[in-house]
Amino acid sequence: MKDPLVSVAMIAYNVGEYLPKAIESVVSQNTNFSFELVIGEDCSTDNTREIIKHYQIKYPQIIRPLFHETNLGLTPNSVATQNACAGKYIALLDGDDYWTDNDKLQIQIDFLEQNENYSASSHQAQIVFDDVPGKDGLFGSENDQDYLLEDTLQHRKFHTSSLVYRREYWAQTGGIPKTILSNERAIYPMLAIFGKIKYFGKSMCIYRRSSIGISARITH
Repeated sequence: MKDPLVSVAMIAYNVGEYLPKAIESVVSQNTNFSFELVIGEDCSTDNTREIIKHYQIKYPQIIRPLFHETNLGLTPNSVATQNACAGKYIALLDGDDYWTDNDKLQIQIDFLEQNENYSASSHQAQIVFDDVPGKDGLFGSENDQDYLLEDTLQHRKFHTSSLVYRREYWAQTGGIPKTILSNERAIYPMLAIFGKIKYFGKSMCIYRRSSIGISARITH
């Protein structure tokens, strides 16, 4: 796609069971702007790569895969995927999560376009535990608010798959270190240095917790 306003950066490794729902939640977005979906596929041993190829054929104007030749690991794959993004904004979505509001991107981009002093936007997420029935709940605050640098240095206020940010700040800083396990522990304060992060209390995504998903590979 030529000059998309938004690039959705998705990382995928052995998430074939969940990936179709994640991809469909992106291509179903209602927007008045163009967007692309960049998927970093990290040499999965299941059918993840085949699913991406299927959707690339189905949505060739939206989906742009990065098929790595060797397994990079969680954070290096995330860094490579965001480096490949071309949009003015980058939206993050893990391959085992999915968005639940088809207006999510439009809501967040409208806010950022109208408020240049904000570096990013985020929102509430519903946590779903696949392996622990009855433990589901909300991730963060139910109230709209602004987060500053000091807020990002404490416990996580919002989930990764809710974040939309200005790509210029990734470019200016050179991104995040490839050696950390939890990407957001670096990217949140990196963005907050440049401006406030808007948080919407409305839940617009599912954060899936399972023994086989991306969350199982992260230190929380």
